[in-house]
Amino acid sequence: MFANVRRLFTVRRPAVVVSRADAAAPTLAHRPVLVGGQPLPWLAPTSRDGGDKVVFVGRLDRAWTFRWMRVQVRAGRPLHIELFVPDLTPENSLPLDRLPRALVVQPRGRATLLRPILRVPFTDPDNGHRYLLLHAYESAPAAGTYAVLVTGRAPARFAVAHGGPGATASHFAGVRHGTVATPAQVTRWYVGD
Repeated sequence: MFANVRRLFTVRRPAVVVSRADAAAPTLAHRPVLVGGQPLPWLAPTSRDGGDKVVFVGRLDRAWTFRWMRVQVRAGRPLHIELFVPDLTPENSLPLDRLPRALVVQPRGRATLLRPILRVPFTDPDNGHRYLLLHAYESAPAAGTYAVLVTGRAPARFAVAHGGPGATASHFAGVRHGTVATPAQVTRWYVGD
């Protein structure tokens, strides 16, 4: 199974892409959720509402390590996702082809590969952390649970944010199989502890 998934990450797949000029920088005003090494996608941290502002943060300890997360989306709503990494070493010194990439699997099984195509720097105004936006994606409206698989060709920290235009940080439906991280936990992840 993992050999097939690895092939998906090396095959060129089209994706809806937001241009560099249109890319909105995600912020950690999103609710942060730590992503561990859960090997089963149905037990991965799951955001209960794709319209909520949530950011999944995790680390790939070695090449081709897998990290899963899921997002439930209501009927008639698209899913907005941004993939980014800390603007720190080693991530900011890796070439694009070695940075984390994400596979977004829609509720009906269609998969879209999000390869790093950007390096847009931004700073989180809440804590001053610096990041590099690698890819921004918006799905066509489809209700159900999306699975997101992150992997890469090198060890690296990553973040996957969701919550589109009009989402407010005050609305939060919660997370199954995960908990909201504290600011201290996010800082430890950011600095690589």
